[in-house]
Amino acid sequence: GGTSSSDDEDASPMSAAEKLAEPPGQVKGRGTLPKVLLSLQERRSRLVTRLRGQIDKVKRRAKQADAVKFQDKLMFTAGVFNFALTCYLSGAQPAWIPHVYSAKFLCLIALRLYFYRKEKFGYFLLDFCYFANLVWLWYLWRLPDSIMLFRIAFAFANGPLGMAVVAWRNSLVFHSLDKITSLFIHMEPVLVSYVMRHMLPDQGQSGVRWRTGVPGERWLDVCWDMIAN
Repeated sequence: GGTSSSDDEDASPMSAAEKLAEPPGQVKGRGTLPKVLLSLQERRSRLVTRLRGQIDKVKRRAKQADAVKFQDKLMFTAGVFNFALTCYLSGAQPAWIPHVYSAKFLCLIALRLYFYRKEKFGYFLLDFCYFANLVWLWYLWRLPDSIMLFRIAFAFANGPLGMAVVAWRNSLVFHSLDKITSLFIHMEPVLVSYVMRHMLPDQGQSGVRWRTGVPGERWLDVCWDMIAN
């Protein structure tokens, strides 16, 4: 009986010593183990939720594939038609180039304004290239007799805008509205300036109005006055 009591007395100090010798991190870890498991479960649930969201997004894109393909086909057809029309008018009816340029500018810039504001890229429209195009429109429809304004617009088109085509690597991608618009902004004024300077030789020299002899001239003036006023 005495032996067992002495063994118990010897065992109890040893267990206390072992507890004291145990690293504090392990003692603390035992108390925070439920918290660690709870944190891992929360991370797992967040990861599962994110993966499910990604899967749903892929499914929605797969359903929209047909619509995207139709949009690409429509844009490609419109881009090819625009290119062919521009080439034809440049050679056969150069007097119509400023009219087509003005119409395309209104349509393309309106679409870019809508999409850029939707994506919160509106400040990208505060660029010199858009200002130079507005100078061209102002010259074409408000001050067509101004030789000085024609020279300024000509310098803008064949200077910064023309060099921007190479600097920004603009490309003719028929199914991309953004690339078509960027190429139009930089390249179309160059074409307009070339046509008006070399194919309409009186323009900018003797003050002859560029719309003289173009069908519908009076109707176009009335429409512009209604928009401007």
